[in-house]
Amino acid sequence: MPINSKYQTITYQQLWSRAESIANKWYQHDQYPLKASDKVAILSFIHSDYIAINLACVQINAIIVPLQTNLSIKELTLILQEIEPRIIAASIEYLPIAVELAKKNNSIKRIIVFDYDPSHDNAEKLEQLQNQLIIKIEELPNIIRLGSQLPKVPYPENSDDTSSISMIIYTSGSTGAPKGAIYTEKFVSNMWDASLFANNTNKENTTVLYLPICHGLASQQLNNQLAKGVTCYLVAKSNLSTLFEDITLVKPTELLLIPRVAEMILQLYQSELEGRKKTIHDPLLDSKLKKEIRINIFGGRVTQIFYSSAPLTNKLTDFIESLFEVKLLNMYGSTETLAICINNKILKPPVEDYKLIDVPVLGYYSTDKPYPRGELLLKTATIIPGYYKHPELYSQLFDEQGYYITGDIVKETAKDHLVVIERKKNVIKLSQGEFITTTMLETLFKDSPLIKDIFIYGNSEWSYLLAVIIPIPELLYRYNKQQREIKRLIHQSLEKIAKDAGLKPYEVPRDFLIDTEPFSQKNGLLSELGKPLKQKIEAHYIDDLNKLYQEICNYDFSKFSQQINKENILETVIKLTQYLVGSPGMVINSAATFRQFGGDSLSTLQFSLELEKFGGL
Repeated sequence: MPINSKYQTITYQQLWSRAESIANKWYQHDQYPLKASDKVAILSFIHSDYIAINLACVQINAIIVPLQTNLSIKELTLILQEIEPRIIAASIEYLPIAVELAKKNNSIKRIIVFDYDPSHDNAEKLEQLQNQLIIKIEELPNIIRLGSQLPKVPYPENSDDTSSISMIIYTSGSTGAPKGAIYTEKFVSNMWDASLFANNTNKENTTVLYLPICHGLASQQLNNQLAKGVTCYLVAKSNLSTLFEDITLVKPTELLLIPRVAEMILQLYQSELEGRKKTIHDPLLDSKLKKEIRINIFGGRVTQIFYSSAPLTNKLTDFIESLFEVKLLNMYGSTETLAICINNKILKPPVEDYKLIDVPVLGYYSTDKPYPRGELLLKTATIIPGYYKHPELYSQLFDEQGYYITGDIVKETAKDHLVVIERKKNVIKLSQGEFITTTMLETLFKDSPLIKDIFIYGNSEWSYLLAVIIPIPELLYRYNKQQREIKRLIHQSLEKIAKDAGLKPYEVPRDFLIDTEPFSQKNGLLSELGKPLKQKIEAHYIDDLNKLYQEICNYDFSKFSQQINKENILETVIKLTQYLVGSPGMVINSAATFRQFGGDSLSTLQFSLELEKFGGL
């Protein structure tokens, strides 16, 4: 099923046969047999060998632990010390990491390599890595060959107890150190619900799997599609560099999108549109190009699109729906619960009950009009019992009545219909008492055609927001990284978006840092699913943000009073605005209002008093 220039497929029977052979060899290994409850750690992207290993672990009742490939050796070592795996299996791409981990973890008795072709330079690479180890690196094809000659592993006995651990999924660490979510047998069995990702179970359906295996959503999608008997094609490259070429080959009927992939599709369209506008003057160019992309790149057969992981901007949603002429299906859930809602409608089953609790500190109440608002708590069949080896975190998961605490603020627009407003942890309080939902603002401002990435920061000591902004490469190139001009253009773009959205002045960053390196998995600022790792982004930029804050606070008013030109009223007003609500480097548009730059009632009063003092106005 992996896609190359010419993809190859295997049948479900062939896949199961491979899984049985792996299970046979591992279970009956002479020195280190794999038994029930032993752990198998995996370092890989989505691959048919991973699927076979996963199914082999099911046969043995072993626990599979897919690892995040973008974590540091230190972070991965801590995870392995916690789970103590007997086997670590890795694709050839991640084998060097597996070797380093094996050298630091005594519980690992065997290393398995897959997606390995000795006819290429991988043979030399494998030999070099083997020389670093005492234990032998085993090739998966050999394991399958030997296992096919052994007696079959006895299937686990049927039991009413479905609480045994089947899988451990480590969270992305976006809010701290990764935690191992325990997926029980009951939890995983619910992933095989064939009704979730489709309105039908037509075996002619095809899809492309590209999500990283360490994410719960990837496991849910994979198991669900296998349950339907769908033909699943797996992307050829882990960095998704061939994603569109792969999709063109497959002509899928179903797609699962995450924001980063939706953005890639939009960028593809915008780049092509701008190029054609230079030579083609056609009022129907937009619709013609969308049809061309829909048919020539995506195959013209897509009838169903889910999106998950994080909200899409209105701009992205409208674009994707117009491109595919399909209504998007919004799936809301978490690592701890899997799917909770589709298109804002509670899924029953698996959800059994839910409630909204007041959050007074943020101003959300069940008595709010026109819709009740509050933090969502629920009971569901797909809920983890806790985090592996961290029982102290149980109270953070459930309330006294056993309801799971989602940490999400929602509004109930009708019975069993919920709209997510914001993550509770993403709401900050400014020094004058205003509440800010940073993710909502980031999503909104990211609609700017000039902004590639944005991170908004504030705290209770400040009365305003700051931001880190990564401009689009074209803007940096056009102005040769001239920060003042780039900041002026971005300020204008932020002002327009804020005005159109009806934002309050304190919801607009007063000033911002410009960086040229996008948030990425490589620099550790994005999860493998493309979600911003906010704590890591904050840690990366906090010194510069605090420095910018101090520059604003320490703007020398005595120097300001010496620099103003009382004969030039406009210059005086601009400099005073920079002092009171901005920073020395802030670009002030003379046509804008004082409130547009974050002026509140107190700073407005100070503004008028200082004008009178210095300008006699």
